[in-house]
Amino acid sequence: MRTGGHPTNVSVDLMQMGMLEGNVRIVGLIGDDIFGYFIESYLKSKGVKTFLRKTKEYETSKCVALVIRGEDRRFIAEPSANEYLKVEDVEKRILENKPMIFYQASGVLGEYDFKIRHVLNIAKSINSITILDCVQPYGKDWTYIYPALSLTDIVHCNDVELRQMTKFENIEDGVKKLAEMGVKISVISLGAKGLYAYIKKERILIKQDAFKVDVIDPTGAGDALVAGIIYKLLTKGKNVEDLNLNDIIEILTYAQASGAACLTEIGTTPGVTRDRIEKIMKSQGDIVFNSVKITKLL
Repeated sequence: MRTGGHPTNVSVDLMQMGMLEGNVRIVGLIGDDIFGYFIESYLKSKGVKTFLRKTKEYETSKCVALVIRGEDRRFIAEPSANEYLKVEDVEKRILENKPMIFYQASGVLGEYDFKIRHVLNIAKSINSITILDCVQPYGKDWTYIYPALSLTDIVHCNDVELRQMTKFENIEDGVKKLAEMGVKISVISLGAKGLYAYIKKERILIKQDAFKVDVIDPTGAGDALVAGIIYKLLTKGKNVEDLNLNDIIEILTYAQASGAACLTEIGTTPGVTRDRIEKIMKSQGDIVFNSVKITKLL
């Protein structure tokens, strides 16, 4: 039994990368049950500051991840408390804590998903960089997220989710569609094939190869990649618009090393440690950094 879910994984990954205690903060809704207490105590043990409201009405959400060698994973999900997250809980914490970066997972949050634009607008009002992670939606179609994209600095998803979200089969048309809807940088995970990233301002599509590691468990690798993006963004100390091409490639390289580190242990976060990421960067960082291919899209 382990903690999971995008915000939990990203928070733990960031702490294991070297963030100071209390500098990573998480908002959510959990059941007033053994699973909820397990999540809260684990996050606190990692130094994450928690704003987790407990409810007696709904159980903590659960998911079974089935990892099968040579095949894609299967997930047996039981959404519950997370579907009843309240916008006002998140809005309150944004205004109180004034985060430099606001990360929002989406797709399995019930009615809250339709109000993400409002939440991102609050984050923008205090000058946060906004990062949105999109997964296949539960109980709704992809149009739920369209209004929020104009307030999103960075979007992360995989290639399948990109096709479903934009209705375009190829990566180039898909990322251009996200840019038309307002996304400044789109990062598209391709698993063992690396990633694509599209920079709206320069109309540049970046293709970067992946790191090569022995894969034990791919669960959580996308979350580790996003944690790597956040961590390197903080070290740069720049707004997204001020990042140059070299900055972005450096961020992507570190993010991919973080995702690769995740693959090397069972579970979503145990492999994502600063030492392991640095070891992967030392052995393959230059190769992956220099693997970049850049295309100008018209």
